[in-house]
Amino acid sequence: MRRILKPNLLPLVACEHTAQIISQQRIDFETAFKAPTQQSPVNVLACSPTLEMGIDVGGLDAVIMRNIPPRPDNYAQRGGRAGRGSRVGVVLGYARSTLHDGYFYDKPAEMIAGEVPAPGIGLGNRKVILSHLHAIAFGLADPGLAGRMAEYIEFQGQQKTAAIDALIHNVMTQADRAAALAWEAWGPTLLQPAGFPDQAALRAALNPLPDRIRDLFQRVSRQISELETTIATWTALGKGDRHAVSAMNLKPTFRTP
Repeated sequence: MRRILKPNLLPLVACEHTAQIISQQRIDFETAFKAPTQQSPVNVLACSPTLEMGIDVGGLDAVIMRNIPPRPDNYAQRGGRAGRGSRVGVVLGYARSTLHDGYFYDKPAEMIAGEVPAPGIGLGNRKVILSHLHAIAFGLADPGLAGRMAEYIEFQGQQKTAAIDALIHNVMTQADRAAALAWEAWGPTLLQPAGFPDQAALRAALNPLPDRIRDLFQRVSRQISELETTIATWTALGKGDRHAVSAMNLKPTFRTP
């Protein structure tokens, strides 16, 4: 009780940091966590593995895991968040009463220094083939895909129709060549089991690409338009218009569904 009542005792104040949190709230939580104690009391983030991907959490010194990760690479990803700023970190894993956790409780070196297997990928995976086929078509286009979304979407969210039409034209002009290169590179042994019996099937797979490109820019246009209220609010609060800058710097990405 005396320890709890000490005036200099630093309480734990946590925020949730998971995929269920909207982007702006996540940014606010990260900012609060990184801020000095005088500005924000937040000093704990209750996280899901989403924290692994490109999240800047400043001076994070300790990671506590509620279980033992499945593999050494999972352990390195999650525990590796600690101590990136200070080069000193503490990682604590709670071993549950399961066969997996019990095994690594007895043999922790196998988790900490265990072998990380190389990721595997099926070369005959249809989605992978389509993604690479699209990439070939975009790579052959001249001029091809611009490096910034601002080349296709205005600051207020209006689409630059001429630029989008030109991109689609340049990509589809190379569709026959892209199909030929893909067929030559991968051959029937790889392509036929994935549902591409011949070069014509590869070419036909590129036909939906214009609609997908237009759909992407339509969705981005809507997202940027909906940001206007947020941008105005942040500017009014004196926090700048970094939302708009971030939107303008987005890089167009096309993925095979």
